Amino acid sequence: MLNKSGIGMMILSAFLIFASNLGAQEQAPAPVYNEGDIWVFRVTEHMSVESTKGLDGNYKVIYKGGKFVVAFPGGEKPQSKQDLSQLRSMLDEPNDKKQMLQFPLSIGKKWTTAYEVDSRATSLPIRRSGETKVTGIEQITTPAGTFRAFKIERYETGSKDTRRGGNERATYTYYYSPNVRGIVKLSYEREGGAARSIELVKYVPAQ
Repeated sequence: MLNKSGIGMMILSAFLIFASNLGAQEQAPAPVYNEGDIWVFRVTEHMSVESTKGLDGNYKVIYKGGKFVVAFPGGEKPQSKQDLSQLRSMLDEPNDKKQMLQFPLSIGKKWTTAYEVDSRATSLPIRRSGETKVTGIEQITTPAGTFRAFKIERYETGSKDTRRGGNERATYTYYYSPNVRGIVKLSYEREGGAARSIELVKYVPAQ
């Protein structure tokens, strides 16, 4: 016969199992955007990389006419379409070849992506592939606030953007919040020293 302590432990164990299962089954559906939604992202380069020089700063992304339009600080644009696509990839970009997000999101979900991007240095396309997994849910704080977000880890391999050829590896860690319908924080590191972080500074939903 169980005493009160034993019964209490059984109740606590059952609750923890239930909570664990609930978290594992939690999903984030594909977001729906409204005309005039605005996100402001801060981009920081952690090393001096010539190919991405000048990308540092705050960028406003506006959902307009069914697509994401990027407003650049000081009238200076990123040096390549890759830089522009990275900003748009913070949201559910319909034409995102990288598939940074794939809905519905749930803990343990995995997907594989193969894509090509234009080379800055040569006329040949750069072929890359990515292995992506949703690894958990965490509380993430940015200048825009604190968000409960899905943690996503991505590992990429592909050809280098150089005439010398060869392959390179890159890793991404980022967090998607259903509350703002976008990635609130992203860090990127590439072999050779390139590193970048992007975080949400402000979110203004359409009125």
